[in-house]
Amino acid sequence: MVGGESERLSALLDTHSYFSLGAGTASPTTLVKRAAELGYRYLALTDDLNVTGAVELFQAARQHGVRALIGATVPVSVAGVAYPFVLIAASRSGYATLCRLISLANEREERSVPFPVLLAHTHDLILLSGPREGLVAQLLAQRRVAELEQLLRQLQGAFPERFYLQLFHDRYRWDARRPGAPQPRGGAREATVPRRGPERLLGG
Repeated sequence: MVGGESERLSALLDTHSYFSLGAGTASPTTLVKRAAELGYRYLALTDDLNVTGAVELFQAARQHGVRALIGATVPVSVAGVAYPFVLIAASRSGYATLCRLISLANEREERSVPFPVLLAHTHDLILLSGPREGLVAQLLAQRRVAELEQLLRQLQGAFPERFYLQLFHDRYRWDARRPGAPQPRGGAREATVPRRGPERLLGG
């Protein structure tokens, strides 16, 4: 899913429906339909701590010729602060792992999972480093390079060949001033992702 300036991305890997309170306003069907109209071949629904839209997502995807992926945005606690990470199921087994993580988060008052719990639940899951407010993006923006590199090593080790760095290019004037990301090592990949989710997808 790597895209340069002249390449058209074929996948939307981080979208939210109205099953994410305050983060999305469109139904899974509307998202799929609009993705198909815009020429996208893949769409991952990654609502906040739930997979409620999964059945509707796959039904709409079959109807509109889009390949659907189901995932979720899961808050992960690091040093007492919860940061969003995006997880996508790579198989039925991965879907079970994802549901287990969601259940563990919902069992906690903080509605998040500790970082070691994330590292212990990786079977058949794809990990995206998370949105602008995610830990990877925050460490990069604050130029805390040593901490960032240590974090990336841990994530690469836990998600071999299934960990993607999200890079954001979404017309924010300060994007060009962001410090360069460390080069991915040991199997990490880059995923250039339109981040405005439903708003951008729907042309808002």
